[in-house]
Amino acid sequence: MMSNHVEEIRNRIPSGSSILCAVSGGVDSMVLLHCLWNHRKEWGVRVCAAHFDHQLRGLESARDRTFVRDWCQERNIPLKIGFGEVRQKAKEDHLGMEEAAREMRYSFLEQAREELKCDWIATAHNADDQLETQILNLCRGSGLHGLCGIPPQRGVILRPLLEITRSEILDYAQEHEIIFMEDHTNEEDDFARNRIRHHVLPVLKGINSSAVENAGNCARLLRSDDDYLESQAGELLASITDADGALQLNRLEGVHEALSGRVLRQWIGGPLDYSSVRRILEHTGTTERRVLEVPGAQLTLEQGKLYRRTFETAVYPEIYLENGKTEIPQRHCTITVETLTMPEEIHSSFSIFYLKYDNINGKVRCSSRQDGDRLRLKARQCTKKLKVLFEEAGMTRSQRDQAIVIRDEKQLLAVEGFGVSEWAEAHSGDQALKITICRDSSDTGETNE
Repeated sequence: MMSNHVEEIRNRIPSGSSILCAVSGGVDSMVLLHCLWNHRKEWGVRVCAAHFDHQLRGLESARDRTFVRDWCQERNIPLKIGFGEVRQKAKEDHLGMEEAAREMRYSFLEQAREELKCDWIATAHNADDQLETQILNLCRGSGLHGLCGIPPQRGVILRPLLEITRSEILDYAQEHEIIFMEDHTNEEDDFARNRIRHHVLPVLKGINSSAVENAGNCARLLRSDDDYLESQAGELLASITDADGALQLNRLEGVHEALSGRVLRQWIGGPLDYSSVRRILEHTGTTERRVLEVPGAQLTLEQGKLYRRTFETAVYPEIYLENGKTEIPQRHCTITVETLTMPEEIHSSFSIFYLKYDNINGKVRCSSRQDGDRLRLKARQCTKKLKVLFEEAGMTRSQRDQAIVIRDEKQLLAVEGFGVSEWAEAHSGDQALKITICRDSSDTGETNE
């Protein structure tokens, strides 16, 4: 009986907090709302509710909305109701109907939580839902993380009923005479989850009557293993990630695949399928430049390091420079310009340039490197293409893209990391422009080593 799990539910609800209960009107969510409301004083919690109308079931949707509204009004439970054109979103974003509905529902729940000033959102996922999710993920080829199923908590989302079976929930509803709405689409086999619910779970329960409970225990054990491996991967990732965010891919050579795949997924910051992980790891030890396409990202491998952006298209807008400070957020830097009389014994550096005012043609601007750019440095007594200078300096493509280039209306004046063009140098007594490039201390872009 679910009544035996009340203390367990209580342990999942932070005392003294405000809980927003997601309520569809079905048996699971109505039982959760009833349980929270029934024990609100004992547990020291404030209870609110939120109902999202997906507008997929016509009059039945309106019926559910009215039912939830009336139930909450009778008990003075603060309620937020939301609406969403799920079909339109699915079409526009090329999503499945279930995925589109989920995105819209959770977005609404977070908005309702903020408006009702709640600390947590409680959803009514149960042990049967957990097993259904594990089976779905197994069929999709998920690894350990997917087989863990639904987590008991994700951010501000709590799932107090996750270890309670659907039959126990139905018993609780009957015991407390809780009215709920039936969704006719739950009886259809249009969705994969419904087919598993109707045809697979009964077979598993026939093999072992405790199949649902056992699957929950399995999920708990798998989560423990997964948490440990994720923490180990996080430590390894921190040790092989450069200050500029680049991943030292060669350091993953020989690392067990239980960790290497996790390191890559954490570094990318999102899901990465098994085949993509294997394709990336094939390049450990490679020093030649490669561009690797993976779902949702384009990666560049250069000098044994992996970068997460498409450097070929990293072209920044030109920005005209006036006296004073100019923020360049795309380059993570500030450029300061001031006019002065050139003092004695001061020379341009790699990031501070003194330009002879009379030799400047029109406005001065900051830009990306351009094909054919050339720079004549006095110390080298020759003119070279920037491409050649960058290659000689061993700069990666990303470092070349980030380098600040200063030019006027006709010619190149200076390049960060290299200096001022010989013809533009200011000398003692000249009226000059002093240009100072200051990189942000929080810069996560790449810099010359």
